[in-house]
Amino acid sequence: MREEFTTGEILRIWWCFIWRFVVGSFAISFVLGFVLGLVGAATQFAPMDQIKLYAQLGGFGVSLIWSVFAVVMILHKQYRGFRTVAVRGDLPLCRME
Repeated sequence: MREEFTTGEILRIWWCFIWRFVVGSFAISFVLGFVLGLVGAATQFAPMDQIKLYAQLGGFGVSLIWSVFAVVMILHKQYRGFRTVAVRGDLPLCRME
């Protein structure tokens, strides 16, 4: 049985994902960038511009991985009046009506 979400429910799910994603990505990327910057400056293995690039790419990769964990967290969350679930089945990927 498929039920439609209200706009308020969709916004609650969206906000639950966004704040977890932003806070987690920022925290992890900040720590990663700080550590890479310290190690790079201390060892001088590359020019500082190159170290910044590595830190940015690392932060981007970490953010992508973290987004998966954020989705898992919202799938396990119990909202007021509803919860989200993933249902396995032989449903078409795209339904044209």
